[in-house]
Formats: sequence, C-alpha cells, structure tokens
Amino acid sequence: RCGRAPPHHRRADAAHACAGRRRQGGGMWVWRTLGYDNVTELPSAAIAALGRRCRPLSDGENDMDHADSLDLFSTGGGGTGGSNPAESAIVQLDEHGEHVEIHRALPQPGGGASPAATQATSTYRLAPLKKLRMCIPGALVLEQPGLPRVVFGEKESTNSLEDTLQRLVGEHGGTFIWRVPMVDARLRPDIADECCFTPAPTDWPRCVTGVVFGAEFEFDVTAPWPPPNSPTNLRRSSCWCPVQTGLREEPPIECKGFMLRFLQRGGPALDPRRLNNCDVRGVAEELEKWMQKSLAARPDTWCTLHVSTQPGEVAASFTAPLPAPGAAARRQTGDIVVAVAAETEVALEPFELSYGDAHISSLQRMLEDEIAHVLGVSPSQIMCGDFTPGGARGSTAGAPRKRHIRNDAIGLRFALLHSELSELLTPKELPRKVASALPVEKQVVGRKGAKTTALPRVTPSAFQRQLSHTLKAAGMAMSQGTATKALGSGVTHSASAPSLTGVGRSAAGSPSIGSPVKANSPTTSRPSSASELPPDLLLKKLVSTLTETKHPLRRHPDVFPMLSRISGKIRTAAVLVVDRSVVTPGKIADDMRRLLNGRATAKRTADDNADAQETREKLTTMRSELLRLYEEPGGAVAAQKRQLTHLSAKELLDEMEGSVSRPVDLGAALVMLLERTDKDTEWCLRLRSHHAVERILSLARRFNSERSVVARCIEIIARLTANDQGCVDNLIEKDLAPDFIQSLENFPQEKDIQFSGCQVLRRLYIRAREVASHGPRVVCLGRKLPEVWTFKGLDRTLATMRLFGDDAEVQIECFTLLSSLAEMLYNNGMAAETFKALDVVMRRHADRPDILAKGVLIIARLGPSFLTHEHRGVSSIVEAMGRHRSNAELQRVGMRALVALGREEKALHESRCGGCVSVVMAAMSAHSKDEQVLREGSRALERLCPRALDKTIHICGDLAVVLPPVSWSEFSQGSQWEHALKDNEWDQVMLKNFRYDIANMPRGGNAAAGSIAAGDFDEEGGEEAGALDGGGGASSLATISGFRSQGLREEFDACDGVWATSHADRSGNRARERDIQTLSKYGCKAEGLRSPGPTAEQLKSLCEALKEGVTHNYSAQDGELLASMVGHFAWCSPSLAKAIVGYGGAQACIAWLRSPNFGSGALSPEETALAFPMQRACLGALSSICSHDRALADQIYGIGGVRVALDFATHQNQRTQRAAMRLLARLMPSAFAQTEGEPLPQQVAWDLTLRELKDGDEVSRTCGAACALEICEHGMAASGDEQVGLLAEAILYALTRAVTSASSTASLPLILAAGRLLECKSDPAVAASLIKPATPPRAAQAQQRPSLVQLLAFWLPKGVAPDATLADK
Repeated sequence: RCGRAPPHHRRADAAHACAGRRRQGGGMWVWRTLGYDNVTELPSAAIAALGRRCRPLSDGENDMDHADSLDLFSTGGGGTGGSNPAESAIVQLDEHGEHVEIHRALPQPGGGASPAATQATSTYRLAPLKKLRMCIPGALVLEQPGLPRVVFGEKESTNSLEDTLQRLVGEHGGTFIWRVPMVDARLRPDIADECCFTPAPTDWPRCVTGVVFGAEFEFDVTAPWPPPNSPTNLRRSSCWCPVQTGLREEPPIECKGFMLRFLQRGGPALDPRRLNNCDVRGVAEELEKWMQKSLAARPDTWCTLHVSTQPGEVAASFTAPLPAPGAAARRQTGDIVVAVAAETEVALEPFELSYGDAHISSLQRMLEDEIAHVLGVSPSQIMCGDFTPGGARGSTAGAPRKRHIRNDAIGLRFALLHSELSELLTPKELPRKVASALPVEKQVVGRKGAKTTALPRVTPSAFQRQLSHTLKAAGMAMSQGTATKALGSGVTHSASAPSLTGVGRSAAGSPSIGSPVKANSPTTSRPSSASELPPDLLLKKLVSTLTETKHPLRRHPDVFPMLSRISGKIRTAAVLVVDRSVVTPGKIADDMRRLLNGRATAKRTADDNADAQETREKLTTMRSELLRLYEEPGGAVAAQKRQLTHLSAKELLDEMEGSVSRPVDLGAALVMLLERTDKDTEWCLRLRSHHAVERILSLARRFNSERSVVARCIEIIARLTANDQGCVDNLIEKDLAPDFIQSLENFPQEKDIQFSGCQVLRRLYIRAREVASHGPRVVCLGRKLPEVWTFKGLDRTLATMRLFGDDAEVQIECFTLLSSLAEMLYNNGMAAETFKALDVVMRRHADRPDILAKGVLIIARLGPSFLTHEHRGVSSIVEAMGRHRSNAELQRVGMRALVALGREEKALHESRCGGCVSVVMAAMSAHSKDEQVLREGSRALERLCPRALDKTIHICGDLAVVLPPVSWSEFSQGSQWEHALKDNEWDQVMLKNFRYDIANMPRGGNAAAGSIAAGDFDEEGGEEAGALDGGGGASSLATISGFRSQGLREEFDACDGVWATSHADRSGNRARERDIQTLSKYGCKAEGLRSPGPTAEQLKSLCEALKEGVTHNYSAQDGELLASMVGHFAWCSPSLAKAIVGYGGAQACIAWLRSPNFGSGALSPEETALAFPMQRACLGALSSICSHDRALADQIYGIGGVRVALDFATHQNQRTQRAAMRLLARLMPSAFAQTEGEPLPQQVAWDLTLRELKDGDEVSRTCGAACALEICEHGMAASGDEQVGLLAEAILYALTRAVTSASSTASLPLILAAGRLLECKSDPAVAASLIKPATPPRAAQAQQRPSLVQLLAFWLPKGVAPDATLADK
C-alpha cells in the first residue's frame, strides 16, 4: 500500500519534478558557468513547503493505512541519491514530533507549476553556511539547528553515538534513531508574518515557517552471529514520516562483538564496508567522519527532518484551495543584485545546433555583443547559456511535444551580471571559438502565427553593401538547402555547417567600416552610465528595448541578427542577490573572491581565427556607430537618410510620396531634400522639372497637423524659390498660393515655419508684382485667383510681424514684402494698420539700420496722402535718420522718402514741422563724398526751403567742395588701422610695432633735417588724436576738459552709436601751407591740396545771409538751413567757429531765436510748429561754437546765451529742450566764472538738471548729466542741503538706466559727477547722500535699483574687453 502512488499522483509528481528541476537550474547555472562549483542549493521540493498552510492529523490518521489518500509535492532527492517519494509527501513531522498535513498548490491545466510557486523561488541569495556557499531563496534565512540527537522510542536525547552503541551492546541488542540536523531554513520574519496573517480556511489553522534539513538513521544492534534469515528488529518508527518507501536498508554488518543493521534517510549513501570489523568506538568514528565530510558537502541530498509551524489567521468564508505564497518572492531591502538569469526563445532551426560547438559559441558571443551594445554596457556583463531544443514550450511544463505543431524555436537562457562582478571575468577568459555567425534575413523571425512587417525595399546604399559584404565574409549566409519557414517568412538554411571565409577590404568611402579595433576598446565596450545600473534594471531596460518598435534593431536586423530573432517573451528565471553584510558595494569582486574561496573563473577557448576576430570587430564597430547615430536627436532619420544619398531627383520625390505611412522614412526623404536644395541650383532645376513644388505642397496639406512635416516642406519650398525663380513662377501659374497660405495658418506661432513662409511670400509678391498686367497697384498671386488671397497673404504677414516682434530676421522679410506692395496698401484701406505695426517694429529695433531703412521706404511708398492723416510718419523718418547718421544707405532712403512725400503741400508742411531741413543738411554733411546723398539731399531741399538753398548755392557753389569731410569711428582699439589689419599680406607684428611707434611719437623736436618741425601737426588730426589718448591727459574722456570737448556730443552724432570726427581746417597744417605757397610761386593751382571746407569769404557771406534773413522775412525753414550750415561749420573746426563769431554768426542765431516773427503769441499753432526746427538749429549752432574753447563760450555768454538757453529749456518741444540744455551745459563754466553779465539762477539750474536726469530719453539724460557735472565741479553741490540728496538720487537713477542700456556715453558724465560728489571733503554728508540717498525711493524700486558700487563695477570688465570702445575704457 505504501510502495507506489496512484497513477494520477504519479503524473502530478512528474510535472512537479520537472518544474523543480527547472527552478533549480534557474540560478545555479550562472554560478556553474562562472566556475564556482562550490555553490550548492537545498532540495527545492522540500523548500516548497515553506509558507504553506498545514493542519495536525488525528490519532486515527497517523497509521500507514492513510497513506493511500496522501498526495505528493514532487519527487526530490532521496537519501540514497535516487527518487524518494517520502520526501514529497504532504505529511511531515512538526517540531513537537506530531504529524501534520501540508496543503499544496494544485497543478496548472498544462501540467506546469503555478505562477505563484514559480514566483516564490525566483529570487536566490548567496548565503555562507560554514564551509558551504548556499544558493537559497531570497525569503529564507539559515540558522544552526543544534547537535545530533538519539531517539529511543518516544524519548529524544543528546547522548553521544558511542555511548548509545555501548549501552545497547551491553544490553545484548536494541533499536534507536540517530538524527543529524544540518541547517534550519526559516522564512524571514516579515514574510512569515505576512503568510500567517493572510486568512485561510478554518481547516488549515497553522502555517509552515521553517524546515530542518539533515539525515537520520535507524540502527538495530543484535548479538553476534545471528542465525540466517532471522527477522530484523528494524521497524517504521512513529517518529518517521508515514511514507517510507525507497529507504535504503543494508544487510547485517559484522562488527566486533555485535551485529549492526540500519535504515538511512537523507544524505549520501553510507558505505557499510567501512563499518566491518569495527568496535563501538570505530563505528562511532566512521559515522562522525561521514557526518562531517560527506553529509556536510552534499546539501542537495539532505532530507526534511521536521517542519516548524505557527498559528495562522483563519476565516470561515475561505473555501477555495490556497495558492503558494507570492510574498516569498520579495527579496530583502539590503540585498545587492549581482546577477539576473533570464530565459527566452530564438527563432532558429534546431538542426543548426548540430553544426558544432564552435558555431554555437559564435552565436553566444554574437548575442552577448548585441545585448551589450543595446544596453550600453561591457560585453563582460552579459553571459549566454546553452541552447535548448524545443524552446520554452518543450521544457517549461514537461508536456510531450505535439507532432503536428512545427517546433522551430530554440530555448535560450542568458544572465546579466553586476558591473563589479563582471570584473571577475577578464576579456581573455571569455572568448570562444568563432566559426560562423547567423545568416542574413530580410525579415525579423518571430513566434509562429505572428505577423511580420518587411523593411522598406530601398536600393542598397554603400553602408548596406559593405554590411552585406562583411556578413558574407563572416559566414552569415547559409545555403538554400533546408527550407525553413518561420512566421511566414521564406528563410532557408543550409544542412551543413557554414564555413568562415576571409574578410575582404571594405568599400572605399564607407562611413561605417573602419580599421579593426581592439576587443577592449571603448567602441567595443561602450561604457556609459548604464553599466552602473543593477542587473534587474538592465533586464527591464532590455525588455522595453525589444518591445520598442522604433529601436534600430527593428530597422536593421542585419546588424543585430540575434536580437532580431528573439521570438518569445523574456522571462526572469532567477534573481541572484547577496546581503550587504557579506559584500560591500564598490568591492564586490574582491568580496566574492574571498567568499567563494578565490576559485578561478572558467576560461573559455580564445578565438584562433584572425578573420573571425576581424569580422566581429567590424560588426561591433557597425553597431556602435549605428547606436551612436540613433542616440543623437533625429538619429533614426539620419540612419535612414544614408540609404537615400544615391537617389536621383525623381526617385527621391517618389520615395517621399511612397513613405507617407512610414514617418521615419518620410522624415529622411524630407531631410535629404533639404540638403539637396540648400545651395545646389542644378538640383533645384531637376526637382522643378518633376513638379517638386506641387508635390511637396500637396504633402504639406496632407499632413497639415504634423508640425515637423509642414516645417520641412515649407523650408524646402523656400530653398527651391531662392535658388530657382521658375519655382516661384510655378506657384503663380498653378495657383498654389492658397494652399501655401493655409499651411502657414496651421502653425501661426512656429517661428521657423513663419520665417520660411515669409521668405516665400516675399518672392511670390515681388514676382507677382512684376508680372501684374494691371499695374503695381493690382497684384494677384495666381492667374485665376481672386485678389482676396493677396490680402490674406498680407494679413498673414502682419500677424507674423506682431507675433515675432523681437525677431529681427523675420521683420526684415516682412518689411521687404511690404515695401514692394506699399502702393496698394493705402488704396485698399490697409495703410493705417500697416503703419501701426511698422511703428512698433521700428521703435523696437531702433538699433538695426536695415530694418529702419525698409520701414522708411514703406512710409514713403504709402504716399503723401496717408502722411496728411498720420503725422507720426515724418517723426519716424527723422528719428531713424538721426539714430543712424553714419549709415549712408539709410540716409539715401530717408531723403528719397522725403522727396516722395513732398509732392503734396500738406505732406510738405508736416515734413517742415518735423525738422527735415536739419536732417537733410546733417545727412549731406555726414556723407559729403557720397554723390547720391548729395543729389537726393539737394532735391529734398528744393522742396523744403528753395529760397535758402538758392542763396546757399549762390554763396558756396557746389556743396561737395564746401562741406568738410567727416569720419565715423567707434573709437575702439585699433579701429584707425582696421583697413590695414584686414589685409592678410601685411605682417601683423610689423603693423603692431608701427601703431605703437605712431602712438608714442614725440609731438615736438629739433628742426634738423629729417625731423618733424614743431607745430607741423594740423588741428584736424589733433582732436581725434587727443580723443584717442588712453591716458589721463587733458584731452582724455576720463577728465572733465576731455569730456567737455569730446564726450558731450552735439545733435549731429548724439543719437548715433558711432562718433563723428571732422577733418576740416583751411590753414591749420603749417607744413601743408608752406607747400601750397611754394607751389603757387611756380604757377601751380595748389588750393586743391587743402581739405574741403568753406573759405573766409563764404563764411562771411553765410553769416551775413543769416543776419539778413531776420529782417528780410525769410521763412523758418530758410533760417533753419542757414543756421544748420553755420552750426556744422562751427562744429567742424575751432578756427571756423572763431571766424563765425567774428563775422557775427552767433549774434545772428540769437536774433533768429528772439525774433518776434516766430513768437508763440503772434502765430497760429501750425505756423508756430514750423519755427521749432529753426530754433533747434540756432541753439545747436551756438552749442557747437561753445564746444571748442572757453573763450568762445565766454563770448556767447556775453551776448545773452544763458538767458536764451534758459528760455528754451522749458520749451514745449522735447528736442528743443534737449538742444537748450546742451547749450546751458556749455555755458555753465563761463556763467560760474564770470562776475559781470547776467548771472545764472541756481534754483532754475537745479530744477532743470533734476528734470533732465529723470527723463525717459537717453540723450536728454546725457545733457542733464553734463549740467549736473558742471554743478558738482563748481561747488554748487557742496552745501549738503536737501537738493544734494535729490541730485544724488537722480544721478543713481540715470546711471541705472545707462547701465541697463549699456551706454557708455550716457554713463561717463554721471560717473564724473559722482566722483566730484565723493571728493567733497568739506561736508561728508554730500558724499553720504550719494552712497545713501537722503530721500529713499519706494520699497519696490529699492529692491530693484542696484547700489553705486554695483553700477561702477559693471564697467570694469566691459572697459578691458578687447572690443571695448574709448568711452568704455
């Protein structure tokens, strides 16, 4: 009854036995492959009882008759090393010696173990046990069980074996049990509590939380020489498990003085021959030796001695069978994962495994390399196991193979190691013999029944041809002998093993195949941050990578031949962990060597084939380059783009249209079109012949919601129209403008799309205007398109201008488009809207002369009729020309605009009120050598002030001869030698030395031959040389005198970013005058050697004409022109300024300012506004005279200059106030020094200065800062009253604004004024008022306003920069 189990029990036993062997091999193979044979494990069948529920058996159920109804766990290792059904019985002894029945999980329908049972043993921990290294489930802990015990009947004692045998020999026989426990395996406390507190049916009240493993013997001692066939006293004791079949019973052994028989359960078989002729001591010694050596070294043969149980939670509502505890799969928090073993299936022909060990080794090596490249780790962290025929279906559940199902999947197991554990394996210990590799397949072979998608059929590129050549050389192409259909793909394999052929030289110009690399090179190992991940996370990353459809291994199966063949899911077979008390992170390799007794790893045979090694290195290089390419942004597109480099224009367009369902291929085709159309005009012509514009625009409309596709299509069309005007004609002839405009409207906030769209629209509108049949005021974007699309395009342009107002390039394109259509804007009611957007952009980009020039051109083309309604147009033109006086192109455009706007009287009136006469005169003076500027300026003056122009021409003749030359310079270091430094033929060292010699040349010397005579330097170069002086001389900008003469700029260049310098002096250079006199004696006309400028007679006539204008009722614009010319001559040279004062020019300017004909009370507001520009011109002329010399300023002060400046400092026009404050700053030194004449009202000066320092205009703040500097310089701020605190606060405010705009010219007078306040030693409160203002600002402003030290520190790094200007220094 106890010999065999029922048939259905035996089938369950076989299924569980297979699952047990599978679980046992899940993690142990990793240690075996690493070469650590001393790592062993406990019997998996006995461990399966842990965590299960149990119940005690009644007295009636303890006999052997109950054994027929008992089921089995699985057949584990028995005491004799064979099958032991007693080990798998569900009835065991507990710690009290009572029999308990253990509940087991029912088998799955297919015969496999339950998922919970598999999960419960998926984590294994390496635990030391004396000299053993145990691989146990992660939920277990090992404890010492205690000493061996002897059982007499129902009593158990710890007597020694020798004493027990001696006692029984003395009593002439007897029976006892010797129980040898080896280890007590228990669940961790948290796992045990979870199992116990999980409710179960009331029939199962207890839970198994521990198992004691070991071996036990039942000995029968009898008298010597018993008769043959005498019955034995051995019996099945109640202390043993009820099912005892398979126990090993030895025949009687003859010992000295007694006979011995025994039954063995667990442990390796004891050899009875060792006990022959042994006395009691010898028998005890042999058994002790067997226990310490044989039994301690074979834990896989241990049996279950008893189990430990604890009470568990029960509930009457649970009646279903209990599964295995899933909580046992969780590992402890402090465990370190050192390896993860996984299983999967590979779509390979099972017959391929018969090719030999070398071929299998090459497949394993290839898989390791591919996984390492995909994960970005070293190949030493990947360890490939054996291939299993039949796949996972044939080995998972132990089910027989079904003959009608094709079995073409091969099971494969591999492991991922910890980066530190992989240090145990050096590169020389892992290589295998490589004979061949996998065949090339065009499709990824997957699980049977699954659908596969073929790669796009594209003509092989150089990269693919080189790859195929390399794979063929590696033996990866098999013959077509054996037909093998996997997943519906017609892939054929050879029946014979492939041979490895030589690898040829790579194709020329191949970007992927390089020179052979070493096995341990960075390209091979690809070290990255992924190597620091634990193995379990690496496995998750690998699984997610294989499931990602966009990964390069899916698109390049020829580069990843093994990974692309994985057809099944990757299952985690085992997770190997080590406790932190055993190993230390960072020293895992050393700790593992010490833990595992320093055993060497298993060395594999190295590759002895040089061609195979070279092929492997080339494939490794390919994978590295491919993955590196995919890691970059747009890597998939770049990889696909390589395959399109050889296509023609038609093929590329066909590929673009054929890949609409493949986003990566579509992106690659569009990127290739972008590269081809960048600067290749020939390619653009070819594309146009194949209707590229129509096809690309159709694609953009098809993908109207896909930003990347639309952006690339718009950019391609922009490049086509830029390189080929015929593409623009196609847009017009095919009426494609509506589709293009609608494509732009789909993404109105995408700057790149709108910028490219504006470029195309600009070319489209210009071309449509050129071919318009009804004139430039009626523009249609197509032959059959209504005019409404013209205005929709303009609306799209204006919306782009508003949305991207900060982008200068977008504004340039929009301005260029509008400038070509400005004539039609006014007629169609779009002029006001256009000018509103135009004005905002021009103010925002005031530092861009190209944008301002386009804006001025648009204003001019809007027409004079629009200007009569919108008066800001003239001011926009005047401000633009004044801000960029040095830009000749802007001056030309501005004057052409003024000429165009002067065709109607109302527009001409607005131009005169805006000060256009002074602006035109300043432009002509700034660019006196530019014929176009002079010509356009003369035309503008003919309309603005014809009487004064006629008088001027009558006096001076050609203005090009009279106007002195002006140079514009940023005063940056070396700017005066810029033309020489640009020439590469000059030696840079020589130029540097030459510049140094010129800068340090003495200004005087002996009048010896060859030396420069004293005074030969003319005044026209002295001013610029003095301003360029970097030291602290009198002419340096860092001094007050230098700032007065050079730092405070006139209206001529005050708004410009560069500085103007005049080269006018008729007789300043004495050496030149001597040469002119000498040449004149010989009849030469040497007057042309002088620089252009007015003669004395011309100056006198101009001054007289200026005087006559007051009495002869000249208009304000006539006086503005004459005053502007006199003022410019006075600004050019001190000698000209003195001559003007001598001829009465200064008195004439004051007479114009005080003339009752231009008073505000006698004229209408319109007529009064006409006098504002004339008054500014007169104030500017007086300021220019005072800028050269203190004596000239004293003369202006003497004729009432201060009163004039104070009167106009409160003028209603801001520009007039600015001119008056500049004149006041020039006259303050004279007013403070003179004791006679009209005094300067100090309170008025304070109020005006404080007002200008807080003005919003930078030039006005600079004029106010100049006045503040004069106040501080002459001691008016030394009193320490409340006004000093207000002045300090105003200086800090203005300095903050100057630092914000990084304006050195505006900061310079403020810093000088602050220095004068800090130097005041008579009253410390004056300096304190600057550092700590007396009137603190508001709290919100105090948090934002920086301190004085921070403001000063801003200019320190800016002043020492290589491109620093003189004002910055």
